Amino acid sequence: NNDRTKLQQQLMERRIDRMRNRLYIALGLLAFVGLLFFTWKGRKLIKQLKHANRQLLYEGKDANRALEDLNELSHYESMADMDLTTPLKPNDLCNHLCTSTQSHCHRGVATVFLTSLPEDLEIKTNPDALRTLLKHLLNHSARFTYHGTIKLNCAEKGDNVLFSVTDTSAGINHKQKKNIVGMFSDDGKKIRYVGMNFNICQSICRLLRGRIWLDPEYKDGTRFCFELPKDPANK
Repeated sequence: NNDRTKLQQQLMERRIDRMRNRLYIALGLLAFVGLLFFTWKGRKLIKQLKHANRQLLYEGKDANRALEDLNELSHYESMADMDLTTPLKPNDLCNHLCTSTQSHCHRGVATVFLTSLPEDLEIKTNPDALRTLLKHLLNHSARFTYHGTIKLNCAEKGDNVLFSVTDTSAGINHKQKKNIVGMFSDDGKKIRYVGMNFNICQSICRLLRGRIWLDPEYKDGTRFCFELPKDPANK
């Protein structure tokens, strides 16, 4: 009886071993088929996951930039006026900003400073606010200009000084021009944050006793113009 029991156990163990080996082979084949399926379908899935990750990072940066811009806009909007008595040479400031913007430009894009102002011409203004205004316009052009030039121009216009930032970007289409103070763009597929540059620049220009506008006649890119009084006390 004991011998028979041992023999039955040995037979059972052999059957289990054979079944286990067959199961291992089946699992191996299944894994191989799964690997082939993943190789075929997985590449597309990986691309989709990478795209989704990039989009989340992009939207996260958008959210941070929107908060920063909103804080800056709120700062200038909350001000009734500012000190406009500091003498400043526009040529010196514009030349410096034009040079520093070059490092933010796309490869192949050049920044050019043009002026018809006398070298010793001074205006009375708020240097920090004017610097911020010009940096917003120049950085906007640097961001969206992929070839050509970005030009910063200064000229006298009666009792005012006329500034303009001209680029060779794709320009602003008719729909965007109608909503130039908007913060978002909608291309029909997704809504993206495009910034509050013009809103901030408008607020600063108001405080500097000037005005700003988008040149509707310029067709080879985008041109923003603004003019400031040489002496706000005489405005």
